[in-house]
Amino acid sequence: MYSRYGAGAKDILSLDFEIGIDILLCAKNQKDEEMLFDLWMHSYSDKHFEDFKKSAIKPKVEDKDQEEILNDVKKIMGG
Repeated sequence: MYSRYGAGAKDILSLDFEIGIDILLCAKNQKDEEMLFDLWMHSYSDKHFEDFKKSAIKPKVEDKDQEEILNDVKKIMGG
C-alpha cells in the first residue's frame, strides 16, 4: 500500500472500514496487473496480453456450501 500511495496511506487507513478495504483491494488488483504485465513483457510471449493473463490466472474454485466448509474445518481441527 505504501509503495503505491506513499505518505497518503495514512489517510486511507483513517477512512471507514468498507471504503478503506475497497481502496486496498483496488490497489492490490492494480499492483497484480502491473506485475503480470511485467512478467508478460519479459517472457517474450507471442500471445496478446489478455490471452497471457487468462492463461496465467487460475480459475476460481467453485463455492462450497456450508456443510462442505464445516466438514473441511472438522478435518483440519482433527475431528
